[in-house]
Amino acid sequence: MITDEIWSVLGPMVERCCSKLGPEPEPPDRRFFEAVPYRARTGVPWCGLPAEFGAWDAV
Repeated sequence: MITDEIWSVLGPMVERCCSKLGPEPEPPDRRFFEAVPYRARTGVPWCGLPAEFGAWDAV
């Protein structure tokens, strides 16, 4: 998982890159950024992501 220390650096960069048009993304940015390396590390398909990452089709 992405630590608070790492997210304190990544989070502001992600915020600057995100469009402010439309609703807030679901799942939140941090959860998405945690899901991607989890999937790469474990090799599970997107639909196999644990529920803690939110709906698999929203990630």
